[in-house]
Amino acid sequence: MKSSTILNETVGNLKCAIFAYDVSKDSLNFFSRIGPKTYERCFSNRSDIVETQLGIMVELAKKAGIEKILVVAESTGRYHEILMRTARRLGLETAWVSGEAVAKMRVIETNDTGKTDIKDPHVIHTLAAIGKTLLHRVLVEPYNLLREGYSGDSIFNGYSGDSIFNCPTGILGTVYLIARFWFRTSF
Repeated sequence: MKSSTILNETVGNLKCAIFAYDVSKDSLNFFSRIGPKTYERCFSNRSDIVETQLGIMVELAKKAGIEKILVVAESTGRYHEILMRTARRLGLETAWVSGEAVAKMRVIETNDTGKTDIKDPHVIHTLAAIGKTLLHRVLVEPYNLLREGYSGDSIFNGYSGDSIFNCPTGILGTVYLIARFWFRTSF
């Protein structure tokens, strides 16, 4: 599988904009520098609003002559999925920063050990600017099922969960799910 994530060497390029997000259940805090201007926003973590806000910022970046846009966030359970999915759908490149790196860099930048949603996008932006990003992988279906904990997929309809072979946990459940996906049969 080929990744379209920007390599660390190109992040420092002036033709690349970094959109840094601190993601929570209900809101996204955003920070970016496009040319000499800085942008900070806070908005709801809903797909329609995320798409609108990303579109606005992409237009500003394109007008400033930016060639590539990197959307960077700290992985936060499932709350980041709307942002990353929307960014990929809009053709933007995506990457992660490690939570540990954010915590340590926050101490370096602000001399503060406390978690704040206002400061974290600045720290995430700094980490991306110096190339300390992690690859955001979009996995093909069977691997994605394993990563996402088997939730909400149609192949799990009708699970009774009353036997070890029907339970989507443990090694037997994992083997069962992979086999069921690949062979598309009813066991």
